[in-house]
Amino acid sequence: MLFACCHEAKLNGLQTVYLNMLELREMPSEIINNVVDYDLICIDNLHEIAGNEAWERTIFDLINQALEREHQPRIIISAQASPLIVGFDLPDLVSRLTWGAVFQLATRSDDLLRRIIQFRLEHRGLEASEDCIKFLLTRVDRELSNLMLIVNELDKKSLQAKRKLTIPFIKQALDL
Repeated sequence: MLFACCHEAKLNGLQTVYLNMLELREMPSEIINNVVDYDLICIDNLHEIAGNEAWERTIFDLINQALEREHQPRIIISAQASPLIVGFDLPDLVSRLTWGAVFQLATRSDDLLRRIIQFRLEHRGLEASEDCIKFLLTRVDRELSNLMLIVNELDKKSLQAKRKLTIPFIKQALDL
C-alpha cells in the first residue's frame, strides 16, 4: 500500500521516499537524517524497530522535524499493530504516532496475495505457476513486505542461476 502512495505522489510531482524498517533496522539510524526534505515519507514495518532506542529516537525526531518545517511533509507509517501495543520503549514516540489517524486494515485473502505476487513477478519478467505461488504462501511469512523481499530475492537468484521459477528452485533459493 505504501508503494502505491509513493507512486501516486510521484505522478503528482511530489518527491517521495519509502523506508522499510525491516531492511533498515540493522543499519545506523543516521541513514535517514535528511528524509525530512521529501514531500511524502512512507515508513513501512515500524514495529521492526520497537525496543531499538536509536531508531525510536530517530523516528521521533523525524516526526518533530516534519512538524516544524515550513513545507510540512506528509508521513505515512505502517506497523503490524496499533502504536499503543507494538512495544515501543519511547513514550514520546507512541504519543506522536497516535496524534494522527490510526487505521486497521483488513488482512489480505490468499487469492489477493497470490495475485499480488503474480503481478510483481510478471512486472520483473518472471513466470511462476499457481503451484509455485501456493508453495510460497504455505512456507514463508505472509506479510506483504516480506513477500516482496522474497520476490526480489527470487528474481536475483533466478537471474544468477539462469533458471525458471519452479518449486525445486524456490526451495533451493530460499533454503526451504
